[in-house]
Amino acid sequence: MKIKSLLWILGACLLLTGPAFSASKPPQKAPAYLPGEPLNGEMAEGYNATARIDVKGSWDFFLNGSFIYWDAQENGLALGLKQPVNTASRTAVEQISFKYHPGFKVGLGLDFNHDDWSSFIEYTRLHGRNSSTYHYDPSVYTFVPFWIANHGDTHDYYSAKGIWKIRLDLITWDLQREYYVGKKLTFKSFFGLIGGIL
Repeated sequence: MKIKSLLWILGACLLLTGPAFSASKPPQKAPAYLPGEPLNGEMAEGYNATARIDVKGSWDFFLNGSFIYWDAQENGLALGLKQPVNTASRTAVEQISFKYHPGFKVGLGLDFNHDDWSSFIEYTRLHGRNSSTYHYDPSVYTFVPFWIANHGDTHDYYSAKGIWKIRLDLITWDLQREYYVGKKLTFKSFFGLIGGIL
């Protein structure tokens, strides 16, 4: 009798749970946007919408320029050693004194309609000259130059002068696209080339 009651309860449970397991899945919704299609509403997940701002009737190219004031330096250009005649003074390495020089940058950019990419080319110019001159009292210091091969040279030097020039001309080109990776976060991916004369 107990087995019969248990079978009835088990059968009723199977009948109640059967429709739940056999119910068909709801049809899957097609994605609202496909890659490459414009967004007309809420941003679709995983779609990197452009972050570039286009103004109606605007030109697709732009110019920019900037003034630069750079301190260009180079290591390993010590002139020589300031050496004391007696031990009362200290030995010192004489360097070329570097300073800031003015220059400029000028660039031209173009915004493409295809997928909102942009291209930019820029020229950078920085020309300058640095020099340092040293004179020593023969009774206190002598100068030992680093840039003269010492082949038994017994001369004493009491002055030194170094000149360093920079002629920097650079051209850079890049292709870039700015896009959203969140509601308030944008990334700018780019690649390019750089070349010049120094």
